[in-house]
Amino acid sequence: MKRCFLLWGAFFCWGLAWGQKEKPVVRLDTVQSDLLNRSLKRVSLPVQYAERTVKNPAMKYYSVDFSYTQMKAYGQGSEEDEAIVQQLGRAYDSYGLDIQSVLRPSDGVRAWGRAYYTNTTVRDISWNLTSDYDRVYPYNTVDTLAPAKQYGETYAFSGGYAKDMGRYLWGIEASTRNVQDYRTRDPRPRNRVSDIDLSIGLGRKLTIPYMLGLSTKLGAYKQAQTISALADDRNKISSPIYNMTGLGTSLFIMNDVKDFSYEAYKIAVAIDVYPENQKGFTANLEVLRDRMNKVIAGASSIYNVSRIQEKSVLARAGWIDVDQYRSWFMQGSFEHRNREGSEVIVANHAEETGLITDKINAGMAPYYLENTTHLKAEGAFETGKRLKWRLQPSIRYSNSGTKYRYPERSLTWQRLQYQLQTHINWHTGNQLWSLLFSVYQDNSLDSNLDIDQVLPVTHGNTENSYKGMDRHSRAIEYANYRFIATNNTQLEVGIRAEWQLFNNKSIFLNPAYRAGWYTQQVKTSFWQISLGMAL
Repeated sequence: MKRCFLLWGAFFCWGLAWGQKEKPVVRLDTVQSDLLNRSLKRVSLPVQYAERTVKNPAMKYYSVDFSYTQMKAYGQGSEEDEAIVQQLGRAYDSYGLDIQSVLRPSDGVRAWGRAYYTNTTVRDISWNLTSDYDRVYPYNTVDTLAPAKQYGETYAFSGGYAKDMGRYLWGIEASTRNVQDYRTRDPRPRNRVSDIDLSIGLGRKLTIPYMLGLSTKLGAYKQAQTISALADDRNKISSPIYNMTGLGTSLFIMNDVKDFSYEAYKIAVAIDVYPENQKGFTANLEVLRDRMNKVIAGASSIYNVSRIQEKSVLARAGWIDVDQYRSWFMQGSFEHRNREGSEVIVANHAEETGLITDKINAGMAPYYLENTTHLKAEGAFETGKRLKWRLQPSIRYSNSGTKYRYPERSLTWQRLQYQLQTHINWHTGNQLWSLLFSVYQDNSLDSNLDIDQVLPVTHGNTENSYKGMDRHSRAIEYANYRFIATNNTQLEVGIRAEWQLFNNKSIFLNPAYRAGWYTQQVKTSFWQISLGMAL
């Protein structure tokens, strides 16, 4: 059913674009087709800047001022000599289909949509049975078995609509993502994820050539997890199931627990200021609140075992200037995220941490606290006509501190990242054919400034199963810490060649490769190749 929904959405976007009659646009070159002109515009600096900066769907009206549809099939993969993050695995391979479309049905209406399907196999995952690890951390479900494979499928569809009402603009955007992940070895998790977002925005044109926008985004998330085994007797499973609670600690879960679920709701409010003619000051402020509960269905009860509450703020300010053959921008941003985790004290956990209680449920109490701050400065300059090139440097400072109360442990770090992106686009052709050739590279250096980890031994005389659990968890924490504490360099290069062989339709090929080097003598690699059609 989900696959049919995805295909219907994809064909809807494709059909709209196929029948769309594009109004004439200003050509960059007398022999270049309108289609390749739009392909070049889609990756141009002004469009990319607007897509990353503007949160309001109503104000996307001015960044989507042309029609373009792209359909591609792709394959990609990544491999690390050693897993950089143990819970995310050491390597993966995936393939899929992706359709994106932006439409300009009339002068007062803009629409956009995307549908994609991905099939993924992740290898050598340790200490993680859940999907969306970054979202549910630190309360992921784990076992202590050797690294294993995880298989998954993702179906997603999104779309938006914006309309110019004269003095005002309004817009709406919605998206849905559905995931199924599973493992074929005991214990066997099957995770079913549903992630839905809805954003509504209003924009007002000011007397000066600026737009002021206000928008809100609502989101609902649920991950249902069932853990089973081929053996009827779960005690025969060679590894117990644990609920992690941060920095290597855990809440021991008996083997009769079969069902878990993560349920989250979020709300975000954003204010945008953007120049109507893409020349001048830009600003964006977004505030988000996200709350997630982890629910455990046991043999005789159903209760929340943990809760994560997140508050974040993102503020950006910049300046953009766009001419026919030259454009540039500079921007600074501040982002702060606060996450607080609360847990139910159950009997096993109380004994292991010294909080002895005769109650199964002693109430929800805060144990986990994380604060992360990012400061970023970036800029870009793009120029050219037949040969268009762009340089985009950036620098980002990050500071993070995490604390856990019982047993008390902490992790703090500071990092500095330098990045330089280069894009070169060249087009040529005649009355019968046209070619757009693009080369891009992305080089980054992520360096450690300071780091401190404290994992004291506080368990003393505890049962052997927990001693084993603590020993394994410390090994995982130290392995992850090893790569947080080191420097790394990433270099990515890619090529895209697009040929117009039909009337206002083209085919393209896009291979890319990225290599990474860590000072711990660990290498990483990533590859991707896409083949598709644009119209």
